[in-house]
Amino acid sequence: CHWCHVMQKNNYHDTKTAEYLNQHFISVKIDRELTPDLDRYLIDFAQKAAGHAGWPQHVFLTPEGYPFYAFTYKPNPDFLLTLNKIQNFWKHSANKVIATAKASAQPIKSQPVETINKTKFYQAFKQQLTLRMDTLSGGLKGANKFPNASILKTALLLPNSDEEISEWLITSLNQMQSQHLFDHIYGGFYRYTIDPAWQTPHFEKMLYTQAQLAEIYYIASQQYQRQDYLNTANATLAYVEQQLYHPASGLYQSSQSAVDKNQIEAADYAWTQAQLKQQLNPQEFKQVAEEWLSQPTEYQIPDKKETESAWHPLPTQRYWQTIQHKLANSKFKPATAIPTDTKSILGWNGLLLSAFAKAVELKQRPANVAEKLAISLIDNLNKTVVLN
Repeated sequence: CHWCHVMQKNNYHDTKTAEYLNQHFISVKIDRELTPDLDRYLIDFAQKAAGHAGWPQHVFLTPEGYPFYAFTYKPNPDFLLTLNKIQNFWKHSANKVIATAKASAQPIKSQPVETINKTKFYQAFKQQLTLRMDTLSGGLKGANKFPNASILKTALLLPNSDEEISEWLITSLNQMQSQHLFDHIYGGFYRYTIDPAWQTPHFEKMLYTQAQLAEIYYIASQQYQRQDYLNTANATLAYVEQQLYHPASGLYQSSQSAVDKNQIEAADYAWTQAQLKQQLNPQEFKQVAEEWLSQPTEYQIPDKKETESAWHPLPTQRYWQTIQHKLANSKFKPATAIPTDTKSILGWNGLLLSAFAKAVELKQRPANVAEKLAISLIDNLNKTVVLN
């Protein structure tokens, strides 16, 4: 989360802001993976109260836990001014705030399981998808492009899928694997791109993204008889096995960061011309320059002092295997140096198990790979302590 890191650096590390927070508020950081119900409750409130929600998400609550105000990113000094306004409002109108917050509060509760009419569901799904799908670039319409794996998988498995949806699926899968959502050097998919054409990624790789998309590309390789889809699925699982495996637990780690050890976004992934010239021979660099640097795919690394832009590679037809090998093994950007969140999340590993099972079915992985993960999941699940 780029703006989370920006706020951490510019807001929370600011002495004046920290002192004000400590004096007037009790700051609590919610782990949305450990308490997804609380996270959903607060996000729903923010969506209703502010009209939008996202990260970094700030929600202000009464001492009894009733939310009454929310916002996302605010730079300093706006952030500190907002804190001051909230504090003054609470100081002079606490009773009014409490009454309003209680009156509008919705209890956290489980949603009852309802029987789904599959025919009606598929009809509604196709109708809504047709309205939202981007037929030019794939994915859904919008300023950002997320892979939306659950939508892709549902569309793939639709009975009697029509030609329009099939064409959209193929466009989406083609664009996602060939453009900048996919890391063509180290492998794996980024979480999303900040533009509608899949050109500028948010440089963060999540385990659940790899697991879901690997399975989807395996399914699509069967459905459309596409070897390139099979290759993408295999490359995605290879990235997971090489970069995210945690030998102590037998599970896979949750993510690799968008920022490097110096908190600079994209620095582990994007390449400057100087770095490319040092790593490649003149003929290879010429090919790279013709294929990459002449195209509008520049990515300016935030907070970088040099004015030089950096480039995030796309595969070239000539010399690509040699170039990819050299860059992947470069001393400038070793894959092992990318910061990794070592937390292993059982649910995400469960998604990965589905991908491994599909790979085994298609004879792309030996059965013991899936069996080993299944055993590790069961062992770790039995060790899990649920606090009441």
